[in-house]
Amino acid sequence: MKTIIGITLAVLGFAATIASAQKVRNEYDTRTDFSKFKTYKWVELPGGRKIDDWLATNLTTAIQAGLATKGLVKVDSGNADLYIGYRVAAHEEEKFETYIYGGGVMVLPIGSIALDMYDMVSKQLVWRSTASKAVEPNLKPKQRQQIVDEAVRKLLKAYPPKKK
Repeated sequence: MKTIIGITLAVLGFAATIASAQKVRNEYDTRTDFSKFKTYKWVELPGGRKIDDWLATNLTTAIQAGLATKGLVKVDSGNADLYIGYRVAAHEEEKFETYIYGGGVMVLPIGSIALDMYDMVSKQLVWRSTASKAVEPNLKPKQRQQIVDEAVRKLLKAYPPKKK
């Protein structure tokens, strides 16, 4: 029994170490008034790779919960203030076009998540947050969920950005 407890504590400790090593980077359009955004709708970002259903469901659920704490309400039909989507580099690095800060190609390292928010009116990217070491497919489901939840908390921590 002591061995099982010891192994469980070691795995949880490993998951906590990974979560604490996550690095998050936020970019946003400084001209945007984020206080005007009240609703959002999920969109599928072009060119993204399909991820497994477990990760997609748990990541979407965690993001929705985080957005709710920020006062954003999900709508399924009609217009929304923000279109929101994400990319995940679960098993291989992901490259995609970026249109914030001059554009170019962004490389998302393995194990990372990028969360994008687009202003529905201007059709422009107004917020991108990326988290490294956010996806660890080789861990048990409970530890993977802890890492995803922590990554999402960090992804949304600085949203909305403070007015200067």
